[in-house]
Amino acid sequence: MEQSLRIFFEHQNIDMVKSYLQRQWARIISGRASSEDFVFAKEVRLGTYSARGASALPPAAIVATKAMKADPRAEPQYAKQVPYVVVHGEPGAHLVDMIVDPMDLLAIDSPFRLNDIYYIRKQIIPALQRVFGLVGADLNQWFSEMPRPAREAVGKRHSRDPANSHRKRIDYYDLSKHCIICGDLVQTSKHFCLSCSKNEATVAIALAERASKLEKDIQHLAAICCHCGGGDWLIDNGVKCISLACSVFYERRKVQKELKSLSAVSTEAGFYPRCNVEWF
Repeated sequence: MEQSLRIFFEHQNIDMVKSYLQRQWARIISGRASSEDFVFAKEVRLGTYSARGASALPPAAIVATKAMKADPRAEPQYAKQVPYVVVHGEPGAHLVDMIVDPMDLLAIDSPFRLNDIYYIRKQIIPALQRVFGLVGADLNQWFSEMPRPAREAVGKRHSRDPANSHRKRIDYYDLSKHCIICGDLVQTSKHFCLSCSKNEATVAIALAERASKLEKDIQHLAAICCHCGGGDWLIDNGVKCISLACSVFYERRKVQKELKSLSAVSTEAGFYPRCNVEWF
């Protein structure tokens, strides 16, 4: 909002605002924005809500209730702010079915994916539309007109439990279909295109270089956490800190997911053993 207003008043050009917003929406859709920016936190006052069922509870209260079912000691204090995020759900799912604890989204083996379309259409666009609608802008049309960027192939593929194959969230139909080396379209079940698959040496080098960069990134982030937490860091258990107020934590989990996904692809292709990202 602030940057959009600055662009509009400094340049007096609504087209520049449109270009800026479309770039930001593309960052969100492609998964390059930090999950930290999408965490809601609302006060929960258990005992004051109507008894019409869980669907009538506010989103934060739903997360608190789920946590209490797993552990009764997790009951939040009165008026405590409980964080939550909105993820993709099954086709036709209601909002209450797409509310999860941020830790469930950030888990290394998490099957969830941030509901980028919800945040853009239901949170970002309405706020901006109230401002730029005064000059005749239609932000919903801007969003509909923009080309959809491709998602990053590595770190976006989640393993599916065959026993739960009948339960498919909407992100099941939106898996990356691009080669993780060159970006060309491939079959959903494949990681490499036909051209790259024929050149194993190039694939092996590209995967090794990418894994090396991710390992350096995660070691750098772990060093930051080590400096912050002191004796909290142990090489055999990894970084223990899970503070949702720390931007390094979100970045560390993101890199861990990417490294684990890349390691799984490399191991499946037989290039090198799996990397234990839990060490970081």
